[in-house]
Amino acid sequence: MNKIFVFSGTGNSLKCAYLLQEQLQETEIVLITSKNIVSQIECDTFILIFPIYAYDVPSIIEEFLKKSIIKAKYISVLVTYGSTCGPTYQIIKRLLPLNYFNKIKSIENFQSIFPFPKEKKINKIKKETQIKINSIALDIKEEKKFHIKSFYFLTFIPRHLYNLFKKTKLFTNKTNKKCTLCGLCQRICPVQAIQQKDKVVFDNKKCLHCQRCVAYCPLKAINFLLVTNKTKRYHNLEIEIKDF
Repeated sequence: MNKIFVFSGTGNSLKCAYLLQEQLQETEIVLITSKNIVSQIECDTFILIFPIYAYDVPSIIEEFLKKSIIKAKYISVLVTYGSTCGPTYQIIKRLLPLNYFNKIKSIENFQSIFPFPKEKKINKIKKETQIKINSIALDIKEEKKFHIKSFYFLTFIPRHLYNLFKKTKLFTNKTNKKCTLCGLCQRICPVQAIQQKDKVVFDNKKCLHCQRCVAYCPLKAINFLLVTNKTKRYHNLEIEIKDF
């Protein structure tokens, strides 16, 4: 039995997991959330898929790897990224005995910095992703050993600034007048960082800034930095709310 453990904010990494599952036999997909971090994992092939955030490993992935005992014959890690992976390989290698590490070019989803992608770019990335997944699936079937590294020296400054500001009020999500208290954002948050009573409250100490609540809110009722109710929100169109 193969197991794919995946964390995904706006659906790009989850789509990669689905594509890979189609290529591999007897493969189970497990979504990583703060509720279901598993203490012991046993399988033939272990596959971890997650996105790069500010050239770094999301904190939920570090927590997952530190708390889990993984017993597998073959261990692989795949990361989705926009511009560069930063020191991800070096970080993961300290936490996990790796047989295989590869990267998959994806769409940037941090829309306070990156504009909504044009349809041409989305279609180009979609085709490239399928080709890359086909290649990765063959590697995994053959239990190939492969580690792709990336240059990360110049990523230190943005990583440091992001880690400095991400827990401040500046980086806290806020609801706007369109919010109807439907509860969707609370249900889909992977780390239980959203609570709702008479208003929506965001816990910035827990928040990963994965953009899931911002992207999937049907009313564009959640603002974040430069993302307002007039901003077009990005998420992978092939991943629906029910997939989370």
